[in-house]
Formats: sequence, structure tokens, C-alpha cells
Amino acid sequence: MEEIAVAYLDGKENLLVATNPTDCLAPHSLVEPLPPWVETTVFTVTWSGQDTWTGIAAYDVQVRDGYEGVWTDWLTSTAATSATFTGTHGHTYFFRARACDLAGNCEPFNNGEWGETFTTVLTEPAPVLVTSDKYAKPPRFHPAQAITYTLLVRNTGNLTATVTLTDTPPAEMFVLTETLTATSGSDPTCADGTIHWIGAVGPSGEVRVTYALSPTAATPIGVPLTNTVEIAGSVLGPFVRQETVMQTLLLWLPLIAR
Repeated sequence: MEEIAVAYLDGKENLLVATNPTDCLAPHSLVEPLPPWVETTVFTVTWSGQDTWTGIAAYDVQVRDGYEGVWTDWLTSTAATSATFTGTHGHTYFFRARACDLAGNCEPFNNGEWGETFTTVLTEPAPVLVTSDKYAKPPRFHPAQAITYTLLVRNTGNLTATVTLTDTPPAEMFVLTETLTATSGSDPTCADGTIHWIGAVGPSGEVRVTYALSPTAATPIGVPLTNTVEIAGSVLGPFVRQETVMQTLLLWLPLIAR
């Protein structure tokens, strides 16, 4: 016998009336936003949740130290909705949570790139560039199609960053130098197949550096091509961001009419 749950909500998604023989719906939770940076090594993290049927039994809260870090359990099966966390100067901490209800239903963790919230411990002024990003369009391209790369340099710290970008495109691709642009700082240059840019990025600031690559006769088909940029100027030193694209062929299937 299958169970069916019926619920009536108002325009603000408040439950008006419902029937649910068996609670099979997971709750929802969220870590409350943190400021971009905190001045002390000890700070408070707060989260909340909502469950329509049986109520929330406990939360699991995870933390990740740095963009390249791995998610680890901080608090498990806790009924608390806040706790103090101790960090280290210059480190950026990402947080996410999940809730479990009294019927045993648990929501999945948020797999977003930046978690549900993050903050950097800065006991003294410093630039923070960890949320800088890189992406390419299109990620799958066909022969003779140019790929546009965008580098977003973001400073979430409390001190202006002097940033140096060193981007090394795949050797099998050709840099279209006329497409090199930046929203501020020096004009991007390309020498010996490497792209360079230098500029200042203030607190809460963002600079966009763009360029395009073109495939050549040496560009393989069906092979991932990784483009790596080194970003220098952040509180913990240089780091890299990567983007991978692949050349594919368009296949036209014959249309048979009967």
C-alpha cells in the first residue's frame, strides 16, 4: 500500500492543513551568513532548520579549511543551533549543515562550491583572494570554435591586494592576443605562450580578466585540456585555479523518412 501526503500552503509557504500517514520528507536547514572576515580567532557560527511534520531531532555541521580543503565533521547529532569555532589567522573556513528529523529523515549536505557560508580569520589587515574563480565557455567546443576564458579576482579581505596572474594555456591551443582584456590594472600580455596580468584589487573588489583561445591542428579530440592560472597576492601566498575543456566533433545522423 502506497502512502500519500497532502499539504496546503499559503503564498508564503506556511503550512495551513495537511495529512501525512508516514513522514518521508527531509527537513531543511541553513548556516546563517558570516561576515567576509572576523578579527578574532574565536567566533560564533549559527544555523537553523525547519521540518514540516515531526520536528528536527539534530544537526550535523561540517567545516572546510580553505578552498582546496576537504569537508570534515565539526559537530554531529547536536541539538544546538550555534557554537563557537576557533580558527587561525589567514585561513578561510567554509561551513555547511544538514538536519535530521524525529522520523529519521536527513537532508543531503549542500555541495555548493563555497558551502553555505564562509569567513576568513584576520587578526591583522590582509588581502584574501580565495574566492577568485576561473571558467571557460563553451567547455565542449568543436574545431575552429574559440573558447572564452574569464578570471574573476575577488578580494574578501580588509586590505588592498597587489595581484599577479600567471596563466598557462594548453600548448595545443593558440592565444588570440587581440581578446586580452582586464577591467582594471595593467593590460594583459602574452609572452612565450603565457598570459600575465598585474593589478590592485581593493577590499570587496573584483577584477575581471578575459581572453580567448583557438584550437589548432594539434588540438586533440576527446582529450581534456587543462588551463592553470597562478594567483599571487593573497594572505597565505600563491594558489592556482584550473579549468578543463575538450574538443568534440559534431555528428549529423541521417534522417530517414517513411
